[in-house]
Amino acid sequence: LPPVATQGLLGEYFPNEEWSAPPALARIDPFLSIYFHLTPLPRPYTVRWSGSLVVPQTGVYRLQLRTVGNAQLFVDGQSVLHTNMPGVPFEQVLSLTAGLHPLEIKFLDNVARSEIRLTWTPPNEEIPRPIPPENLLPPTGSAWQPFAQTPTAATFEPKPLTFDYRMTLADGLREPRDIAVRGDGTIFVADS
Repeated sequence: LPPVATQGLLGEYFPNEEWSAPPALARIDPFLSIYFHLTPLPRPYTVRWSGSLVVPQTGVYRLQLRTVGNAQLFVDGQSVLHTNMPGVPFEQVLSLTAGLHPLEIKFLDNVARSEIRLTWTPPNEEIPRPIPPENLLPPTGSAWQPFAQTPTAATFEPKPLTFDYRMTLADGLREPRDIAVRGDGTIFVADS
């Protein structure tokens, strides 16, 4: 039921090594800090994530991409990063203006331990962190995009998420992968 939150990037998963259509799976991935414990498709497969990066303020941003497998990052239609060494972070410094910037990531998973991590370091910050879902939008004008007009950075107001803490796990969460909220407010966390 509305409202349906669609922050994140459109991920199109292809059952081949060439990103050849049609995709076997398409979904909105809220952020790209993913370790595929169970791969979405048998290897080798490829993924193309597309959408827009919502830049909250003009400034210098450090974008970092780390994968197991190969990946390429495009910003504003230009290739800015290409990973070719598993587990090694590759970084690019970009001067970005406030607003929307087309973003695309192409990922080839043909080795064990499927992983991709896209992080950024905004202006006046020192430590890279995953790009939050509110700063990622699926392609505008598609069925995935609920906005009647192209949103701006001012459109988004973060809202706090509160938890009703009910139980203690002996060892805590090990590697949380996803979260979902049922209509009655029950929160489910998928943990490896």
